[in-house]
Amino acid sequence: MSLRQYCFADVMVFIFLAFATSFISEFFYKELPATLVYVNFGLLVSLIVIVRWGLIGVLAYLAAGLPMLIYRSGDAQLWFQIVYYILSNAVLLVLLIFFKWIKREWIHQSIKYASLYLFFAFMIITIFKGVILSLSGINLITAWISYSTAELFNFVMTWIAFIAINQFSEGLIIDMRYYIEQVQGEKKHDAT
Repeated sequence: MSLRQYCFADVMVFIFLAFATSFISEFFYKELPATLVYVNFGLLVSLIVIVRWGLIGVLAYLAAGLPMLIYRSGDAQLWFQIVYYILSNAVLLVLLIFFKWIKREWIHQSIKYASLYLFFAFMIITIFKGVILSLSGINLITAWISYSTAELFNFVMTWIAFIAINQFSEGLIIDMRYYIEQVQGEKKHDAT
């Protein structure tokens, strides 16, 4: 299997997981309206695949936004929601700037870098979603505070899960290209 085929298969699994976790979250949120807590691990799955493959991993976060559109398709402002979720989920592309300063393999090696990565992701998502919500007529500060407060519990749960997975799994949250190059280098070294 070539690197490109492996990348495609791996990303597709994560896209499915992001969609499925978001679908389950939306289902329970809609079917249990008395639920005061909303937890969606679509962001968690997306942040893992972005560490693994970079830019293409953003597709997982776009897929994670689809269940909300499916469950809320009867809302009057559907077109606004479609634009809102596509733009606000695509904002994770900005996260790639983070990797200019921090190497992806460092995230696996350090809780500090992993936490910084998650915090940076949370901040760009909340700021951008606040900006988009302000375009609908809501005050920018009110929109940002409202969204970030609503998502804070979800972020904390994502952080706990990400750190736990990062600490207890050996090969899940790693830069796959770097890892494959290392493995191929060891195979060449062993062959000589």
